[in-house]
Amino acid sequence: LQTLGMVVTFATVHRVSLAWTRYWEALTSVHCMYSKWGDAFMQFATFCACDLEKLKSFDGIDVESKISKLEIAHSDAQKYFSILSAIAASEIYDGDVQEMDARLHTGRRSGQITRR
Repeated sequence: LQTLGMVVTFATVHRVSLAWTRYWEALTSVHCMYSKWGDAFMQFATFCACDLEKLKSFDGIDVESKISKLEIAHSDAQKYFSILSAIAASEIYDGDVQEMDARLHTGRRSGQITRR
């Protein structure tokens, strides 16, 4: 009986360890994804800021339209990166749950899954 208890304990600890490792691996990947998106936006924002300063030193009719277009592009990029972040967070939070529910009803193992 003691041997069975040790085997069950070892199996439980091993599974928890695997789950914990997968959790931290996923968290690291999400952090890396947001970091790369932040880097990409900051590079674009820096380009816009530097180009705006350069354009403000020039004179002409065409310069004003270029400045306006650049400001609109910066504003749009900020909006789209925010939307991208929100969609990704929503997909991470809700996407897997919906997929697992779909697998429950269509999968070949649907009879083996118990629900409380």
